[in-house]
Amino acid sequence: MANANGNDLLQCYNKGCGKKYREEDNSNDACMFHPGEPVFHDAYKNWSCCKQRSTNFTVFLNYPGCTRSRHCNTKPKVQKPVVTPALQPGEVIRVNNAPRNPLERPKDDEPTIELKAIVTPSLKIALEKKKINSEKEINSTADDNISEGTPCRNRGCKCAFSMQTDIKNKCVHHPGYPIFHEGMKYWSCCNKKTSDFTEFLNQTGCAIGQHCWKQDKQQTQSPCRYDWYQTGSDVYITIYSKLVDPAKSLIEANHTIVKIFLNYEYDSKQFNKAITLEGIILPEKSTVQYFGAKAEIKLKKASVNNWSKLEL
Repeated sequence: MANANGNDLLQCYNKGCGKKYREEDNSNDACMFHPGEPVFHDAYKNWSCCKQRSTNFTVFLNYPGCTRSRHCNTKPKVQKPVVTPALQPGEVIRVNNAPRNPLERPKDDEPTIELKAIVTPSLKIALEKKKINSEKEINSTADDNISEGTPCRNRGCKCAFSMQTDIKNKCVHHPGYPIFHEGMKYWSCCNKKTSDFTEFLNQTGCAIGQHCWKQDKQQTQSPCRYDWYQTGSDVYITIYSKLVDPAKSLIEANHTIVKIFLNYEYDSKQFNKAITLEGIILPEKSTVQYFGAKAEIKLKKASVNNWSKLEL
């Protein structure tokens, strides 16, 4: 460690700090730094110790530290590069390119098991509110009456029913459906893209029509939109179904097939689909998580590999 006399300043070598200081001013919380290592993956740059990520290298370098400690004037040790010795005359490197034996694919008709379900608190609250409102509707003397303050069910409309105001034909809404792709959020009907979720929710509707105060209680089969992505060990299937009722839904699977039945949007819609998977999974280690606006199925791969597609 370098010494400082009088007004000489020391250089802190903690990652993310880089400040100069006097030893008499040093304390246990004087330095904000990153104790982890830099991680560069898929164009993103982040520190292993915190969750901030960016594709911009300057932004990454300017992230404030996530841990407090004392300044350190000790320079980090530079690791010497490993030098591979040159091949000797006549020396041959043998490479085994033989493919690994793939796992034997189980039969598709083997018994299925129900996946463990996780319900988020936000969905529980929304379903409880719906239950209370349904009970009020049952106790109402007239089924056709619309309660004061009932929100319009058209997407993007922020109006509520009022006996005092004539808003019958003033519904500004989005007739399309929301799309979330590669960090961008937009409506299929007007294609105004943004990366900010709040700005997306506040986008003014692109169509004018009549308000929808009541929801048709007749259940319909709906071609619900879904997509998927994977990591080395897991496959994720995201189904964009709003307000799924977990008590009336079922996700089950065996090693090669996933069967999905969802009851969503206040019992008005159903989604029913069986997917024959390209790869093999472990159903006993797979789960489904229900959110307010989607259901996400996490399938554990039987082996760490890359799937070229979801469905066989």
